[in-house]
Order: sequence, then structure tokens, then C-alpha cells
Amino acid sequence: MREFKVIGHRGARTHEPQNTLCSLRRAIKDKADMVEVDLRWADGELVTLHDSTLERTTNGRGSVYEMPHHELRLLDAGRGERIPTAAEVLALVAGRIPINLELKDHGSVGPVCELVARAIRRGELSHDEVLVSSFIPAVVEEVRSLDTRIPIAMPVEDGFSQAIRESLRLGATSIHPAIGILDRAAVTEVHDQELLVYPFTVRDERDFELAWEAGADGCFADDPAAVRNWLERATK
Repeated sequence: MREFKVIGHRGARTHEPQNTLCSLRRAIKDKADMVEVDLRWADGELVTLHDSTLERTTNGRGSVYEMPHHELRLLDAGRGERIPTAAEVLALVAGRIPINLELKDHGSVGPVCELVARAIRRGELSHDEVLVSSFIPAVVEEVRSLDTRIPIAMPVEDGFSQAIRESLRLGATSIHPAIGILDRAAVTEVHDQELLVYPFTVRDERDFELAWEAGADGCFADDPAAVRNWLERATK
């Protein structure tokens, strides 16, 4: 039977505030195969936040990099949820579900590598339960230079050729393309290099059908439960 991995995009953001512990718990409950969060290094801490500014996803204002961490912790990230640290996220998922850590800045690289290595030493994570990615190629390269054992991935928004070359050079395991550039020929090209394809972001059934028919190995999903239902129908 064909494997198709459902990855909870920022948890289960259709139902819960994105990148929060509540959203991750919902994705686990909804039978995601993996979850994904965004990380930034702000005031000496790895925080789980997609944007560099606070207005869109919290009740705060301004740059995440200009606010002291103790003040960030007081912000409402939606429905009373707080902005979690990476350590809190790993404590939640450890032993329950694999996780993709998407790094949004250069400052997060060293702290993430240290955090992951420490969790692996303690037996809280294994190398096959974590994946590190970034839209910033230099960030992915820096992760690889610091720790050759951590699995890495290359997100891409505008074409596959360079992503394939960089993935092979750095030893990445997968490519994460925008759903709008996905087609069967591109997926076949990636598979020919023994790389996996996980497109982002499936938001409706038409997106799912595109990913499925193109031969993708899974997808990032805002609503893991809905994708799970569509997948069950597709495999009957």
C-alpha cells in the first residue's frame, strides 16, 4: 500500500491557534503522522512563532526580536494560548509523534542543534523523529555543518532543479515544494534522486487530490483530520 504522510502544519491550525501546544495536541488527536512548527531565536530563547512581527498571530505589537522573552510569554497567541518554547514543544511530542522544525532565522541554528542533540542523548528523541528545514539555504547548510546526523529538508517555492542539487549536496532527505508548483513530472524527478516530496500546504480536497495524483509522499496539512478522511477515500 502506498505510504502518504500527513504532516500537521503548525499543528492543526484550522482548528486551533497555530504553533501552540494546543494546536499540536489537536494534530496528534487527529492522527497526523508528523507535526511542523516554526522557530525563531529571540532574546536568548527558541520561540515557536511564524512571523517576525507579533500582530498577526498574537495580541502583541512590533518585532519579536525587540521584546524581552518574559514579555513574549505574557502574550495571547489565540484563545488564551501562549507562545511556546522549542523545549516545551519537544517535551510534548517526545515519544508521541515526529516533528519538523522549520527555522526562520540564522540565530536559531546553533540552539536548535544543541537542543536536538541533548534530547537524543537523553533518549527523548531519535534521529528519525526529527527533521530540520528552512527556506533560507544558508541556514540548512549551517545545520548540516554543525551536525551531520540531523535529518534536513529543503522547502522550495519556485522550481525544483536547484533544490534537488542542494539537497543532494547537503544530504537532505526530502524536498517540500509549494503545492502550486507540484506536478507528476517534478515528483518523478525528485524520486529519481531518492528524495521524498512533501508539498505545502493542503487546505482543501482539491489540493489533496493534486498532491496525491502527482505522486507525493505526503503533505503539510492545516487540517490533518480532513486530509486523513480524503486519504481513506482515495485508498479504498
